[in-house]
Amino acid sequence: MLALLFAAGVAHAGWTETDADHGCIFYRGAKEASGATPIRVECDWDVAPAMLSAVLGNPGDHHVIFDSLRDSETLSVSGGLERVRQVHRASGASDREVVVEIRTQPVAGGERFSWRKSADQTGRKTDGVEPDLSEGYWEVTAKDGRSRLVYEVRYLAGGNVPAFLVRWFQGAGIKGVIRDLRTFMDEHR
Repeated sequence: MLALLFAAGVAHAGWTETDADHGCIFYRGAKEASGATPIRVECDWDVAPAMLSAVLGNPGDHHVIFDSLRDSETLSVSGGLERVRQVHRASGASDREVVVEIRTQPVAGGERFSWRKSADQTGRKTDGVEPDLSEGYWEVTAKDGRSRLVYEVRYLAGGNVPAFLVRWFQGAGIKGVIRDLRTFMDEHR
């Protein structure tokens, strides 16, 4: 039992648990030199891992799933790298538009879909504010026929955003992203 507690502590070193909902545990990391506060979510869902991977592996359609995305569009696919234009929306703030590069990589027992803001922002179509930082990943692995989902994000909205909106995004906003994905998966089993 002591070994199990020690392993859990090591696995979450640097992360503070902030909430639990939708079959997930939510964590916040320490503010980084970039100014971003990393957010991590770990979920254990009764959803087929292949089905969840198929949904997350189609980022050009993510606006259909996530209310926080007004638009998502695949611009190009080359050498395992998918360039996707995204328009993020949040009540009370100007839209954010960014081109991200998404890479799918195998991990033990599943797949990781990682993204990072592209150095090449060609493809932006609106006057939405360009975020300073947009990176993270979705990782889907099989666990006893269920999905083990890990979501990690680092985001700096750019422009002028009130501190209360940043705090909202790091709490209720992230919970909304997870709720949207869970709802979509439940409706499309």
